[in-house]
Amino acid sequence: MRYISAIILFFFFLLPERTAGQEKERMPVNIRANYHYGVMLPEYAFMNYLSEDYSSGFELNYAWQTTGKSIWEKLYRYPAFGIGFYYSTLSNEVTSSERV
Repeated sequence: MRYISAIILFFFFLLPERTAGQEKERMPVNIRANYHYGVMLPEYAFMNYLSEDYSSGFELNYAWQTTGKSIWEKLYRYPAFGIGFYYSTLSNEVTSSERV
């Protein structure tokens, strides 16, 4: 839990939207949190041990949306850029070294 609160502090306090003392047009900021839950389907039969249960994960993203001031932003259809964190489990407590 300590790591999650450190990540949240990083996203909200250490990445400010604008610099103090400078007035300029700001890019819109997107903050997104996603939770993932589902089943992994193995491609081959010998990989069945990898997913014995449902897997879960979460994702945190902090992104800036471009506004079209530059030509490249318009050419690439106003892309967003930023930083993200993704964590997922296989929901399997057995490691490959224990299987051998």
